[in-house]
Amino acid sequence: MRHFGWLIAALLACHLATDALHAAILAVDGPPSSRGEAAAIISAPASVHDDAFFADAMRGFDERQGVVLRKRLLVDGGAISAGTAVDSHLIFLSPYPDHPTRHVAVSWRFSGPVLGVMSDTHCELHRRSDALLGHPGTRYPGRSVFRGMERRLGDHYQIVAETITVTMTVPQLGDWIRVITAAGYPAAHSGKDDYGFHGTEADAQRRRGN
Repeated sequence: MRHFGWLIAALLACHLATDALHAAILAVDGPPSSRGEAAAIISAPASVHDDAFFADAMRGFDERQGVVLRKRLLVDGGAISAGTAVDSHLIFLSPYPDHPTRHVAVSWRFSGPVLGVMSDTHCELHRRSDALLGHPGTRYPGRSVFRGMERRLGDHYQIVAETITVTMTVPQLGDWIRVITAAGYPAAHSGKDDYGFHGTEADAQRRRGN
């Protein structure tokens, strides 16, 4: 019985350690969109092409988890260092055709700190990281114009530790951003990025540069 007890304890420890390595989307909060619909966490869809998924409010899902970067990963205004263990998540607003939609100040909370975001207007950062970070069961569109954030329309985000607050405006088609969080926090969060800042400090530096 003593050996059996040790076995159960070891299995439980392994289970808890595995859970700790993955920074999932925990919660979403905020007002409804201009179409009166609330944001939601969803399972990874089969496709995020413009004509494959529609919702008149933001949606978010977890992509690949526990990826150890073999080289530095470019994000808005900087990079996450090689050797960092990261989790990936997609947040997007893809309204129905002829449903221009604005969704303001939606807060997404993760179980680990946000290390960086990919929101460039033409989604080049997205496209380059789809194979590494995209969900294996989801089809991504590759190169696409105006899929990211457009500052001229008032799109923006703000990061505070484990939370990102996002505003998106979509006259047509949609907006998509990839959010990178630390896996195995605090271990992965303790290293500095290529610019010499810890995770959330690097994000603050990036935001000041936008």
